[in-house]
Amino acid sequence: MRFPAVIACLGLAVSVLLTGCQSPADKADSAPRKAPQDQASLPIDKWDFTLDKDAELRIEAFARFAAGVSDELQDKGEEALEEFFRSALADSKNEKLVLDVSRRLIQGRQLEKAVILLGKSAENPDASPNLLVLLGLVYADQDRVEEAETVNRRVMKKAPKSLAPYRSLVQLYLKKENPAAALNVLGEASKIEGAGFDFYLDLAELYALFLRQNPTKKELVKSDMRAALDTVYDTKPENAVVLQKLAEGYQFIDEVPRATDLYMELLKRYPNAPGVQERLTNIFLKGGDKNKAMELLRGMVRDNPTGRPEAYFILANLLREEKKYGEAAEQLERMLIVKDDAEMAYYELTELHNLNEQPEKALLVLAKAKTKFGESFMNRFYRSITYNRLKQYGKAIEELTAAEVLARATSPERLTHLFYFQMGSAYERDKKHEEAVKYFEKCLEMEPDFAEALNYLGYMWAERGENLERAKVLIEKAVKQEPDNAAFLDSMAWVLFKLNQPKPALEWMLKAMKINEEEDATLYDHLGDIYASLKDYSKAREAWEKSLKIEVSEEVKKKLDSVPKP
Repeated sequence: MRFPAVIACLGLAVSVLLTGCQSPADKADSAPRKAPQDQASLPIDKWDFTLDKDAELRIEAFARFAAGVSDELQDKGEEALEEFFRSALADSKNEKLVLDVSRRLIQGRQLEKAVILLGKSAENPDASPNLLVLLGLVYADQDRVEEAETVNRRVMKKAPKSLAPYRSLVQLYLKKENPAAALNVLGEASKIEGAGFDFYLDLAELYALFLRQNPTKKELVKSDMRAALDTVYDTKPENAVVLQKLAEGYQFIDEVPRATDLYMELLKRYPNAPGVQERLTNIFLKGGDKNKAMELLRGMVRDNPTGRPEAYFILANLLREEKKYGEAAEQLERMLIVKDDAEMAYYELTELHNLNEQPEKALLVLAKAKTKFGESFMNRFYRSITYNRLKQYGKAIEELTAAEVLARATSPERLTHLFYFQMGSAYERDKKHEEAVKYFEKCLEMEPDFAEALNYLGYMWAERGENLERAKVLIEKAVKQEPDNAAFLDSMAWVLFKLNQPKPALEWMLKAMKINEEEDATLYDHLGDIYASLKDYSKAREAWEKSLKIEVSEEVKKKLDSVPKP
């Protein structure tokens, strides 16, 4: 063994070890025996320096620890851990040493040795809560539930105001999918009074952990979690971390007013606190207060133009919902100055330009994206949408065909029902009806209840006077899904009109007119046709005149001129 050689090198340092590696209570019993008083006059080489057993073990512990350090310095990890383990075994009453070595063993995943070491030290009735908690954690890691329960219960008795044993057991029970046991432990912890505010703050976080895995039990534990948070709140904390944890906790249990107040207080005291503005924005958005959300987001990008590019993106989406397409586009343009590698932002910007009737700008953005990211499915797809806006349907079809080829080669999952719906509508606008039908059918094969495709194909057939019975079935399915969609109701009226059923057609058309929020030239045109078929020429003229006020059409003008004047 190596340790005697190391001892030989220690010399007189052993006397320091004997006083430094033991508790005060042990010193009197385990120190080297002094020479008897009547031998004080003898030469020193005649003195009796015999060591008792405890002192010898401490020397062995010291030597093995030194050997472990030496192995560690030589990158002999396994040998070092073995020496450290034997060092702590030799002096298991030295809790500081046991804890240090046990943590090393746990880090090295030598859990059995850690259990042996901690278990031996835990035999001491005065073993500290820290040591017992660590032993409980190792038991839990090994799924030794009973031992973990026993040792953590022991900690609860020794240190009732420590949350560590409760946390250990809750995490163990959650791991073992035993929420009832975890809830019982949380209930025990919630009854502890007079602990420090950190106990209750950590308890609230423990409740949150429980609820993430058992969201259906929120109402059951909500009041206990709120009580823990309230205990901390009542201390009037000023620390930013504590305030943020409180706010997050209240938000988690839907106590939105208090969470909002805390976030606002945080912003007032710590304007640059990370994540606070984002969370407040989410609260306002969930509460339907878009104006406050936009106000916060504008403040974020104004105060820190380069630090939070995602704020531009969220603000642009909110502005888009308000149909403020130009302002939304400006926000995305600013975002791309800060973060020019956000590929999806280019496509969102393209869509905004299209919505704002600026397809030429959209094509310029797509050209930049192509230069930066290369040819891609998304770029081709958005080019097709832009060419549709420009009524260049042939080019739109070319782009979609190229996008389909790219997707088949690299990402076939992109070829969804929505993609084929886009293909069908492009072919229909290019007056290539057979191809349009093929792609609409493919779309509905993938998603049989896709209302937009049901209506589009049904209306296309109705308009052309083809497959009218099947067109009616498709439109009926669309209307069933969205009974308040004015476009779908118009389609229903139109297919009935084409089936020579003008009276029921009129009922559907009037319902569509009532629901439609904006006046529509096509709806008035259809209404005029239905009235004319019913020989109500006065109302037919009135409907066509309204259609012409909205949109000039030679065809509608001819119909208006063809009916008798009053």
